[in-house]
Amino acid sequence: IGKTVLVRETKDRVIALDGRDEIAVHKKKIEGSPSAAPPPLRTPRRQKSIQLAEESKLKCLGDTMQAYLAALKAERGPRYTWSVKKLYQLLCEYRSEDLVAAVARAAEHRLFDVGRIETILLQNIAQKDYALPLDFEAQDYEKLPEYQEGALTPEPDLSDYAPEEEEDDRPTA
Repeated sequence: IGKTVLVRETKDRVIALDGRDEIAVHKKKIEGSPSAAPPPLRTPRRQKSIQLAEESKLKCLGDTMQAYLAALKAERGPRYTWSVKKLYQLLCEYRSEDLVAAVARAAEHRLFDVGRIETILLQNIAQKDYALPLDFEAQDYEKLPEYQEGALTPEPDLSDYAPEEEEDDRPTA
């Protein structure tokens, strides 16, 4: 550090001081005590056999999802965890029936990109929930007077967009 520090030793601690400020405080290691052993350098890694919570919730959706997750694991490899978490986010945002239908369609075409699954999901929702009301047949449109006149919409009123004329404050001679 390039500084001179004061080190104080108590019965159970070692304190490093810079003036009045404590820089560091450590437990004193006494030989023969269990705390004298050095701490492990690395924490043990999580076992790969532990199943993700998101994965177990997705597998509860049925056989279609289980088969898709198995194919996804084989296809994506180490990126499988990321894909499962994204699929779980879709489950939280949309209805489970819609997600299972989108996954089934993606499985038919062997699509493993979660972004594409969301696109399929949104297309299915749009077709199902937001269908346009088609009360008229094509022949009915031909009978409308606007259609017979040759225009389907009236002429637009653009007066709101016309430039305003500025008043001239100069005196006239």
